[in-house]
Amino acid sequence: MTIPLSRWLLVPAAVAFLTFSAGHADASRAGNAHAPAASSARTVAQAQVMPVEPDKVCMVNNQHFGTVQIPVDVDGKTYYGCCEGCKATLAEDAQARTAVDPVSGRSVDKALAVIGAYRDGQVEYFENAENLEAWNRRTK
Repeated sequence: MTIPLSRWLLVPAAVAFLTFSAGHADASRAGNAHAPAASSARTVAQAQVMPVEPDKVCMVNNQHFGTVQIPVDVDGKTYYGCCEGCKATLAEDAQARTAVDPVSGRSVDKALAVIGAYRDGQVEYFENAENLEAWNRRTK
């Protein structure tokens, strides 16, 4: 029995859809429909962050994309989003424009933060470069 080519083409499409849907559902439950599902554990090498330019980070998804994102000016500061929805969120939601420095535990304005990215593209926001370096020393 031969299977028509059209049926074989459906298999990769179905797999891609199910994979996207599962990740999208996980991210939606976390309150962020664009964010990739968070990994539960990082190896030591994965736990290191590298400084990245803020204009290449979607500050709603907290994801480094490596390409320039959409600038959003709010109160004289520039934030970045990956799409029109993120742009609107940054313009309207003050909480989306802040993060917690994982070293100091203090609130950080994302437009002023030193940003470090993991290998998977997720980012952390730091008050200063010293805190980013301290974060990397802790994970060695």
